[in-house]
This record gives sequence, C-alpha cells and structure tokens, in this order.
Amino acid sequence: MKKSFFCFFCIIFVFLNFNAFSQSDKNITLEEKINELVLEIDKTEESAKKIKLYEQLAVCQEFAGLYQEASKSYIACSKIVSNQTEKDSFVLKASRCFLSCGDAEKTDALLTSIASTARVGENAPLLKLYAAWSWLAKCSTFEEVHEPTVILNSYLKMDSMKSVKKEILFTLWYITLEEKYITTLQNEFPNSLECAMAQGKVDLSPLPFWYFSPRREVSIKSETKIEPTAEKIEEKPDEKLSLPETKVETKDEPKKEEKLNQEKIYTYQLGFFSSKENAQRLVDRVAEKNIQAQIKEEVRPSGNTYFAVIVKSTDSEIGSKIKNNGFECYPVFE
Repeated sequence: MKKSFFCFFCIIFVFLNFNAFSQSDKNITLEEKINELVLEIDKTEESAKKIKLYEQLAVCQEFAGLYQEASKSYIACSKIVSNQTEKDSFVLKASRCFLSCGDAEKTDALLTSIASTARVGENAPLLKLYAAWSWLAKCSTFEEVHEPTVILNSYLKMDSMKSVKKEILFTLWYITLEEKYITTLQNEFPNSLECAMAQGKVDLSPLPFWYFSPRREVSIKSETKIEPTAEKIEEKPDEKLSLPETKVETKDEPKKEEKLNQEKIYTYQLGFFSSKENAQRLVDRVAEKNIQAQIKEEVRPSGNTYFAVIVKSTDSEIGSKIKNNGFECYPVFE
C-alpha cells in the first residue's frame, strides 16, 4: 500500500517581532536585512549585543523560510548565554526550525541534548510537545500515530501542560478529525489562533509551522463543514497539497527529463482560493515579477473545489525571491 504523508501547519509560538526593526529598516528587503545582521554580528564583540543580533537574525531567517540557517543562529545564541533556562529555550527554538523543514532526526538530537535540564520548569511543556510532534513526524501510517496521540491526550489532563493545551487540542483534532477536540478549542480558547485556524477564519501569515504526519482525511476542514469566508486575493495555505508531475515524456527530450528528475524541486504555496478567478489574478501578479506560478485544483470530500497557487523551481532561493517581491509563501514538502 502506498504510504501517504500530509503536511499540516499551525502558527505556534512563532511571531515576527517587528519592533526589532528600526523605522529605516522598513525600506529594505528581508534579504538585505539578513545580510546587514550577518555583517553586524561579525563586527560585534559584546556578548549581550551579539545574542540580540543572532536572535534577530534567526527570526528573519525563520520568516524567510531559511529554517536550517535559523536553527544555526538560535544554537549560536544558546552557546553564548550563561543562564541554563535561556540556553534550553534557544535550543527548543532551533529544534522547532528543524521540525519546520521536516528533519525529525535533528530535532530529536537537540531535544535529547537538553532533556535533563529542561524536563522541569518553564521549558518542560515545549520539550514534551516538540517531542510528540517529532514522533508524529516519523509516523508513516495512520495506525502508527496511535501511541503519540495517546501521549498527547494524557497531556491534556496535566496542569503542567496547560500553557500548550490549545496546541495539543489542535494537533489531536487535525490528526483524528474528532469533533470533541475542536469543540473544546471553541469552548476554552474561542479567541485563539488554533481555534480560528481550525475554523478557516485566519490567514496563516506570517509563518506556518510545518511537519509531516499521516491523518484520517486529506482535507483539514472537510469534517467541520466550515468554508472559507474570504474571496479577496489573500494567502490561504490551509493544507499541504499533493502535486503530481504532469510532464509528458517525449522521445526527443530524454536528457532534459533525466536532468530534471535529478534536481531537487522546491515547492511553495502562495495562496488558496475558492474562486479560480482570484487564483488567476495572483498568478498574473506573480508573473509580473518574472516568477512562474501554476494553479492546482483541489476537490474536497464535500464536493467543493478550491484553487491553490503553486510555484515549483529548482532554485533553492525561490522562497526568498518570492518574499522579496512582496508575496507571502509557504513551503510544501512532497
């Protein structure tokens, strides 16, 4: 049986602190800001200032989808700070970045490195939550998610895990599609991002949290019967889309096809619409910046058809290019 992996997202703990940018920074691109911070770090000797600069750099890199680079910046912070709780906090942020790019192995290595010092105290809930997410990321069938979901359910009953209860509820609802979890979200956390995301009421900007996991259904909102409420042109990356290649093989282009298969394809989703016209408008706007996008139709179990705007490229910097041209985008792992 073919194994299917579905990538799902949630904004958890990660927000850009725009106060970190001065008024003049608003006139430069994100790429320029990253380069500026790198140069400033190289010239800085004072530890406290260097930590602040590394943290700003990590935030920018994470926002730009440069997760591996962001993890290195967070780890650099952890090596400079002397307080153990702060060290563990930066390591947890680095592990989050590795989860964002689907690397459960490196996530586990980082979590193990702080297990003895972070298992109690303010970092303990995140340590346990990230460990459960990493476990889910390694599951290849829906049957395999049983044990981690049992663990997550047990966390719901612990007072020590209250700070991440809404994230746990969202995770369990996403994986199982059982209404009791979204009902609890609506009752206990009606104004939370997790509740709004489950209801399809919010855009997942600025940054999604990606990780792999099998689940009961493909569609995130198919069981809740909540349809998108916005028809304007806006990003709606509410699920990982499976995008099969549609190239037609021809006898006169074997070398070109072989080369393409050997190159890594980077896929980004720029928007998700219930109107094909709105999706096409976004494709046209992106084309004006010399970026080629395509529309992928997605038919939900409800029978409704939605339209995702996708960019595929062999350019590893395509995500940054899209963002620097003023468009939000989110990586799709296939």
